[in-house]
Amino acid sequence: MPLGSFIAITESTSRLANALFVSLPIGIIVALVLLINEVPDRDVDKKHGRKSTAVLVYNLGALSKIYLSFQLVGIAILIVGAALQEVPYTALLALLSFPFMLRAYFGFAKYKTPKQFERYMASDVAYFLSFTLLLSIGLLMPVVV
Repeated sequence: MPLGSFIAITESTSRLANALFVSLPIGIIVALVLLINEVPDRDVDKKHGRKSTAVLVYNLGALSKIYLSFQLVGIAILIVGAALQEVPYTALLALLSFPFMLRAYFGFAKYKTPKQFERYMASDVAYFLSFTLLLSIGLLMPVVV
């Protein structure tokens, strides 16, 4: 959707890489918000035959590794975009939100009850919101300055 919107707004595909280096990390983070929110429901989902990622990869250690791996891929995409000058280097301001993601990642190992896990899910949402906000600010900085 972001790429289609970009093409519709700009009426061009000449700078499509810019949109790609920004939208892919955000898309990955959104998918991982959904993943971490599946964890508390995995027992019920399994019982009722639902095949969510948290059910298919039931092991919390494996789920946490998937979570961290994809988060790092998203961050790497942004860094590569800045290195290739497809996005301004100020977009790397989004990396300041990294501690929220780490807190969510380490929360996987501490999962005991859904209520206790809420703080880690909240950290993941805080990561998404702060990453998006800081990325937006970083993208606008070169225009304003």
